[in-house]
Amino acid sequence: MLSSLRLLGHRRGTFVRVMNARVECAASRIGHCRKGRGVRFLHAQPITHSLYSWGYGVFGGLGHGSYEHSHLPKRVDALESHSIEKIACGWTTNLALTDSGSIYEWGWEKNIVSLVATGKRFAQMRNFVERVQKMNLGWMTYNCGQATPLKIEKFRQLNRDGTYDEVEADKVRIVHIDVGAEFCAAISQDGRVFTWGSGIRGQLGHGPDIIKSNLAVPTEVTLKGRKRRHKKKAKGVACGFQYLMILDEDGDIWACGKGSTGCLGMGFLQTASDRRHFYPANIRDSNVAHMMSSTLKDSPFEFMPAVAQVSAGMNHTLFLAEDFSLWACGRNNNLELGLPDFKDRWVPSRIDIRTIVNKFAKNDNQKMKEDEHIVSISAGNVHSAALLNTGRVLTWGMNRHGQCGVGHEKAILNRSSHLYENLAKTAFATPPSILPLENWPASETSKIVAGFYDTFLISKEGDVLRVGMGMRNPQDYNQFTNSNPENIDQEASGHKIEQVSIGWKHVLAVVKEQ
Repeated sequence: MLSSLRLLGHRRGTFVRVMNARVECAASRIGHCRKGRGVRFLHAQPITHSLYSWGYGVFGGLGHGSYEHSHLPKRVDALESHSIEKIACGWTTNLALTDSGSIYEWGWEKNIVSLVATGKRFAQMRNFVERVQKMNLGWMTYNCGQATPLKIEKFRQLNRDGTYDEVEADKVRIVHIDVGAEFCAAISQDGRVFTWGSGIRGQLGHGPDIIKSNLAVPTEVTLKGRKRRHKKKAKGVACGFQYLMILDEDGDIWACGKGSTGCLGMGFLQTASDRRHFYPANIRDSNVAHMMSSTLKDSPFEFMPAVAQVSAGMNHTLFLAEDFSLWACGRNNNLELGLPDFKDRWVPSRIDIRTIVNKFAKNDNQKMKEDEHIVSISAGNVHSAALLNTGRVLTWGMNRHGQCGVGHEKAILNRSSHLYENLAKTAFATPPSILPLENWPASETSKIVAGFYDTFLISKEGDVLRVGMGMRNPQDYNQFTNSNPENIDQEASGHKIEQVSIGWKHVLAVVKEQ
């Protein structure tokens, strides 16, 4: 059981490895036997994918039916009878997608104001908040969350005449999910996009109407191509803090939401009085129109090729093109774009990742080889990670919590006038670097996930390496400094982790079980 799995991560800036031990084929785990001509056939029980969670439960994000914390991974019993296909954590809202295409949701109310206020009060008066939450008297006792997963029962489909029909959830097969700070998004099997939650910044993509900006039921969003009658199909979606990025079937990116940092990748927003965009817009078309304006006609501009992956962070966005080139836009205060100049980018910009890595490498082992290229990307809160085809991992951005896994000597001080000096010094902004892994074969890494204060690596065998702050002990909620990383191995008997998703102070994991 994963109750023995101790993801202590517990010294800030440490590595924590969760080793997947050999699974015993015990008779108790085998179904009935039948005989046949001297041969005994054993029928194993079906393999399922269970959901586990751990971390701080103050926002109801663990799904255990209470606000209690769990410093060890614990099965989410409410979903025990379901096989989980995908998971997604926002700040405190969580989604789980079952193999039947159903969505389960739980966590804090979609209100960033009450979330931050509760977080601050918890940091100041932890014992008081923990006691009053047990009273369960609503907002007066900080009970603004849904602590048990609930199935989403309805969807709103868009008709040709612009009206909506509310249908049973079983009629909409969902294949992909993601969560932002106050909102959620999902893609159906036929390529339709559904959003719900708070959309006051335009992140839902339904327009500026105040009623349409707060939706409890997942509602269909349209991607209208150059020909207004042609609707694009989506194949990927990424939720940032308060913005949404959609990847369509042609490799184009559509964006909506709060674009005040350049994270939407639409250049015209840099000089706009209102930097919110309330409907999904094709950023390539938007930037072409912007470039053709009289002031920018002769300006150098490079268009991003077809995109294979998109990942959204707090205020920055990463794109992996089909030719394996890396592109990025948005905030770069902490080098989260990978460009060591601390300048924001308002349109997708190519990142010459190999040149930058090799420039800051201290030896040949830290250099990116000619035959290496990126195959997967992940934008965290204010840092980023990328997986190379060789299994090696790149990290860059804020390293205050040790989430980049490298020492402070690589940090660059941001001397921009708009940042407080003490904030810049403690961010330990780190340029793209090869993550040093001593007891972890690089060739075994299959997935990477950049979160708030951590980076997770998952091996082909289901082992997990956690890089970053973690949770040292119940009193460490306010700690934010890091120490030099080191490896800590811990065995988790008989379990194989296939997915990890990281929220604000909590973690979800999909575990393969028989």
